[in-house]
Amino acid sequence: MKRFPGIIFLSFIALFAGFMPGSGCSESPLPKHSGPVNDFADVITPPYEKRIANIAKELLTKTGVDLFVVTVPDLGGADAKEYGERLYSAWDIGKKGGDKGLLILTSTKERKLQIKAGTGLKGILSARQIGEIQDRFVAPYLKQNNYDDGLLNGVSAIAKIIAKESGVTLKEL
Repeated sequence: MKRFPGIIFLSFIALFAGFMPGSGCSESPLPKHSGPVNDFADVITPPYEKRIANIAKELLTKTGVDLFVVTVPDLGGADAKEYGERLYSAWDIGKKGGDKGLLILTSTKERKLQIKAGTGLKGILSARQIGEIQDRFVAPYLKQNNYDDGLLNGVSAIAKIIAKESGVTLKEL
């Protein structure tokens, strides 16, 4: 009978530890961003990276929409949607302008693509439009390991919709 309280105590500690931040197996560490294009998987060539960054910067300047492109070698066991949500939140994407942010995330190992739009873009960019952009303009290129054209096409398609709805012209397109 003397071991019974010890077992309860150890069970309580194990249960409590499971709820501690960072203890979940899907909690992979998040990288720090260095601008609108973060190619941690090293799959975007410099000319494309520069072009995507220029579109993102012009989009932010003219519309207030904060667009980030992120490639990672793997998701560290996390779900792509959950990982994208964590990045979006940790990096404060779109927070300065009424949650008008957008994150395009792709993982090379898991071959996952996630586009996360902030609530401030819901009236401009619908879930249907995001799905169509993923299916028509990005995914076919990523399947061929052509991250340059896939990500540029996705950014361009999204930027065109946002620019049109905002009544501005983007010279970078």
